[in-house]
Amino acid sequence: MKTIRTEIASEKNNFNYVEALLLKVNKEFKLPESELHKVLIAVSEIVMNAIVHGNKENKFKKVEVIVEYNNEKMCVKICDEGNGFNINDDIDPTLDENIMKSSGRGMFIAKSLVKDIRYKHTQKGSEVILTIHR
Repeated sequence: MKTIRTEIASEKNNFNYVEALLLKVNKEFKLPESELHKVLIAVSEIVMNAIVHGNKENKFKKVEVIVEYNNEKMCVKICDEGNGFNINDDIDPTLDENIMKSSGRGMFIAKSLVKDIRYKHTQKGSEVILTIHR
């Protein structure tokens, strides 16, 4: 597997560095444009969650994005320095009682676009791993 990574400060406008990384990887991985678009949206949602909820927009805390890929699959790991969250506490933003809530859509959107998403809490923070199969 090939590995490429980037680390960004926890500021929302830094996602463009992550997008550039994914576009670079896709020159070799060659996802169709429609699938690449889904991956970009899913990764964007997870990175924004890491920045806003994990690292509380503390620009001194980092979000690391590691992409490992070969001919068959691409794994995108997003790591923050936050306290973690309970994946089972995810709310369904389509329910009436949640429609007006200002958060709770990121993981829901990511899960709807990329079917293989795993989460774990580490000593350093949270990790979300998205696996995209060809």
